[in-house]
Amino acid sequence: TSIGGDTVQMLHAGVKEAARNFAALVVGNEAPNFSAGANLMLVLLEAQRNLYLAQQGLVATQLAEQANRVALYKVLGGGWQQGGP
Repeated sequence: TSIGGDTVQMLHAGVKEAARNFAALVVGNEAPNFSAGANLMLVLLEAQRNLYLAQQGLVATQLAEQANRVALYKVLGGGWQQGGP
């Protein structure tokens, strides 16, 4: 799953507001065991996980591209010989 656009917009708005009027930042919630720091850390970890998944996908795509190039060169005649003379 990914972080929803509403969550990202809310975080951006909070950062902008804190930058404009920083005196203190209070996060309130009536839920038991609520921890703003832990919740923000979960948002960060989710964003990092999404980044790593995207990077992993990029590496897999690049590997497939190189494997396809090798296959193409082999089909076109290679240009190299396996083993020595």
